[in-house]
Amino acid sequence: MAKIKTKSKLFKTKKTFVKKKKGKDVKKPKVTQKETIDDSEDVMNDSQRDDMKPMDSSDDNDSDYDDIDDYKKTLDKLKEKDSEFYEFLQENDQQLLDFDVNDEEVEEDEDNDENEDFDTKTQDLSEKLSVKTIDKWSDKLSEKADIETIKSVVKWFRKAVEQTSGECDGKLMSADVFNSVINICLIDLLPAIQKCLKLPPIDSSQWSNDVKSIDPTKSRNWKKMISVMKIYLTDVIKMVGVVTEMSLKTTLLRHILYLIPFLKAFPHLIKRVLKQTMTLWSESDEKNRILSFICILRLVRTQEQPMISFILKKLYLSYIKNSKYMKDSANQTTIVFMKHSLVELYSLDPVVAYQHAFVFIRQLAINLRTAMTIKKKESYKSVYNWQYLHSILLWTQLLCSHNSVDELKPLITPLVNVIIGTIRLQSSPKFFPMRFHLINALIKLSDETNTFIPIFPFITQILDHFDKLKKNKPSNDEKELNLDLLIKVSTLNTNDFKFRDAVIRKIYDLLLYYLSTQSHVIAFPELVYISVVKVRKFLKRSHVIQHNQLLKQLLDKIDENSKLICDKRRNVDFSITNSPAINSWETDLKAKGTPITSFFKQRNQIKVAKQLLHSESINNDSNASASEPQPNDIAFSGTTASHKSNKSNKRKFNENKTLDKHEEQEDVFEDKSETKRTKQSKKNKRRVKNKEKKRQNQNVSFDFNQTLDISSDDSE
Repeated sequence: MAKIKTKSKLFKTKKTFVKKKKGKDVKKPKVTQKETIDDSEDVMNDSQRDDMKPMDSSDDNDSDYDDIDDYKKTLDKLKEKDSEFYEFLQENDQQLLDFDVNDEEVEEDEDNDENEDFDTKTQDLSEKLSVKTIDKWSDKLSEKADIETIKSVVKWFRKAVEQTSGECDGKLMSADVFNSVINICLIDLLPAIQKCLKLPPIDSSQWSNDVKSIDPTKSRNWKKMISVMKIYLTDVIKMVGVVTEMSLKTTLLRHILYLIPFLKAFPHLIKRVLKQTMTLWSESDEKNRILSFICILRLVRTQEQPMISFILKKLYLSYIKNSKYMKDSANQTTIVFMKHSLVELYSLDPVVAYQHAFVFIRQLAINLRTAMTIKKKESYKSVYNWQYLHSILLWTQLLCSHNSVDELKPLITPLVNVIIGTIRLQSSPKFFPMRFHLINALIKLSDETNTFIPIFPFITQILDHFDKLKKNKPSNDEKELNLDLLIKVSTLNTNDFKFRDAVIRKIYDLLLYYLSTQSHVIAFPELVYISVVKVRKFLKRSHVIQHNQLLKQLLDKIDENSKLICDKRRNVDFSITNSPAINSWETDLKAKGTPITSFFKQRNQIKVAKQLLHSESINNDSNASASEPQPNDIAFSGTTASHKSNKSNKRKFNENKTLDKHEEQEDVFEDKSETKRTKQSKKNKRRVKNKEKKRQNQNVSFDFNQTLDISSDDSE
């Protein structure tokens, strides 16, 4: 606070003097109101710079108020002497006239006093609290909404939070008291607050669906509860960040869902909640991630556009940060969940979605352009990585799920150009997995947005690279190669038979997927002509029976679908230029179905059944290994298959395998005095058994194409 001294000269206007020149009077110059105001302001500014000095710390509050009274008296004199200048101050600088003590400091002092009261009272009552008193509090809260009881519960909840965070200086609560305090806050406190403020019941749909309609600030008792609610909300948010047990964190997140109407009254606390939920959304387990997403969704619905843009940008960056590596299928499911939840949040504001998509797609295009111009390994790495791919997949999912939004339609063309440019950047076989991901995104984008994209050349070009590869090498790994979890492979693995087999099966899946989206088009025979020619040329060069069976089956379905389209076209009356009639004809045929679409659906059902069987077999193997009493014991578990005969044969094969292992262990622990002849006889026995195993393996070989042939016969 500064002392304000006023002078009478401050508010005097300039005087004009009469000058005589050659015996004649000179007229007085007129002074306008604006000049007097400017001059008086200049005088006031100079005087304030000279006279206003900072107060010493030894000054009392009484002197401050005396200076304020003197200042108000000078303003009253100014009103009497120069009313026009006083009106000018009222219009332009009202705060100068309505000078008062700073209210924010007073509010902060009140909050600090309340916090000090909370701390002192909890320290005084720390020795007296027991489970019986907490039970009495719960009975009071259930019967009648008592504000004093609510305050005492909130005080002890703060004590529990301090104990959890390690900030408690006094005596610690026992485990029973701690649990009962947490339970009364999470179960009984919120219904009591709802009764006290006369809000809708918590079981109603307004608390889950229509949060905006609930406004506790309109209640009469809100002024009594505002300090208690502020302290309770800060403690709950702090508890979520401090607790390490996942079950308690889950219950706290569910509790926060019902506290969102109260958080609207404290905007600074909303930022804290968002910070906690964003970290849990990207790093926690499945339950907490889902609850965090629901909290973010409900909070975003209550915010305005600038805040929504800030939140979505933070979520996008955390999504890109977590998608740097693809370790296993569990990591893949978390990234897919984050992608779908981000798309759901972007649907709340299409304008923000367009702005973010435009900026980040442009960034992808810039990285692609630098890679195309520089052509070095470092520039290629900026494009061929998981973060770049998942960014493309996110915007593809956004445009596919919200294809009817007019604001997002202009983004289809730049995104397609970025995807096609990324495919054409590198044609090396080691980047085939990345190419498959991008082709799948193009097919999905073409199908959902109803835009034609020439995708067949990008699929059939892969077949031309098989002639350039070296001879097939036998693979040592028994695991199947999952291309969905890869973006590139080493150059040595490109010559592996497993890689070639996985590539052919992926080409088959992509061709079938794209054909199912275009099978109802009136120009289907002309559309597939070039790709059919390339596939037939590959069949002449290929010598692998399984690959030839797959592609021949696909060609048969293409021929069947082409005959259907040609037969339907013969009975058509409209011309080629009549686009509305062509669109109606294609929609009718799509609704009825085509041979390729029915075959594609059956293929997907078989795929899903195979994945379920595979997951069940993994769970059974893990349970069997967990139940083993000794490490040397071997669990007998048969491999899963669709036919029972194959199952039993494979089990016998595994049993023979285990018997051989037992015999090897017996050989190790045999007596050292055993002669060489007995060892040689055992080796001969093993050779005979190995030959038998090879024969059984040839008989037991299960071909996945058999199921496809069965399904195709059924469909015909």
